[in-house]
Amino acid sequence: MALLFLSKILAASFIMKEKQEYDRDFLYVDFNCDNGELPSQEAIERAKSLYQSLGCFVARRFFSAVDYLPLENALRFLISTRLRLSNITSYKINGRFDDGFIELVNHARLEQDVIFRACLRLLPMKILAVDPRILEVTRSLIPSDLLMSSNFMPIKSDLPHSYSGVFPWHQDYPPQMDSSDGLIFWCPIQSVAADMTLLLAPGSHSLGLLPCKWVGDKPGYSYYELASPEISNRFPVVAVPVEKGDVVVCSTMCLHASQVNRGPYTRWTPIFRFGNFKDDLAVKKNWPGSLYEGYSFAKICPEMVTNIAEVPEFLK
Repeated sequence: MALLFLSKILAASFIMKEKQEYDRDFLYVDFNCDNGELPSQEAIERAKSLYQSLGCFVARRFFSAVDYLPLENALRFLISTRLRLSNITSYKINGRFDDGFIELVNHARLEQDVIFRACLRLLPMKILAVDPRILEVTRSLIPSDLLMSSNFMPIKSDLPHSYSGVFPWHQDYPPQMDSSDGLIFWCPIQSVAADMTLLLAPGSHSLGLLPCKWVGDKPGYSYYELASPEISNRFPVVAVPVEKGDVVVCSTMCLHASQVNRGPYTRWTPIFRFGNFKDDLAVKKNWPGSLYEGYSFAKICPEMVTNIAEVPEFLK
C-alpha cells in the first residue's frame, strides 16, 4: 500500500516523520488457545513465517482473563498492603485489582519501585512464564535444544500520561544480553489502544545487533540508545492494538518503541524473555545477563558502543 501517514510522537526523542502505511492486520495470528489448549500447528507455522521474515507478530486470543487472575490477585495484595502501611485510606474505587495504586505512587514515587521489585519474585509470574503455550511457541521459534529463561522478567506498570519508562526506538539485546535469537513476549493484562500500544518496525531484526551510545542513567531510559536512531526510518512503523489475552511476540533484535499510556488506568504488562545457550553470540560473550543483574553492555560488547571513551570506568 502506498498511503503515507505520520508516525507517533514518542517522548522528546522522537520526531514527526512520514512513513509508508503498513497493513498491521497482516501481523495478527489467531491462536485461539485461550481455553488452555496448545496452539494449532497451523497457527504455529503462520507465526513462524512472520517471525522469520518480519521478526514479530501478534498472537490473538493467546491467554484468557482466567490465566491472569493469579497475577491480578497477587498485585491486589501487594498494593493493598502498601496502602495500609502508608496509612492511605482514601482512594478511588474502580473495582480493579490495582485500586489505589495511582494514589499510592502519588503519595511516594518509591512505592512504584517497591511493587516492581516485588513482582520480579511473584510465583504467578514464574508459573505464567513456563505456561505450556509460551514454551510451545518459544521452542518453535528458537532452533535450540538448550533454551535459556531470563532472570529479568518484569511487570511494567505505566501510569497514565507519564513519560517514565517510555523508551524510544531500541533493541532489547543491549539491556538484556541474552542471545542474538532471543525472544520477547509482551503480555498486557488489559486491552491497549493503537495510540498507546507498542510500536514495531517489522523486518528490522534482519539488521542484527546495532551500534549504541552510552547516555548515562537518564530517568525513563536505559544506559544506552541507538547510535543512529534514524535507522528506524528504513522500516514501516506499526502500532499493534491488543485485546486482553493477546500477546505481542518479537525478536530481541526487532526495533520497537513504547508510547505514553493515554488511558485512565495503569497499564500493566508482564514481559517474558527467552534465549539460546547455543547461540554464537551468547557463547562468545560467556552467557551474560541483564543490566538489572549488574552486567554492563559496554564491558560485554565494547565494540558496539560508539562513544566507549565516555563510559565510566566502572562500567568498562
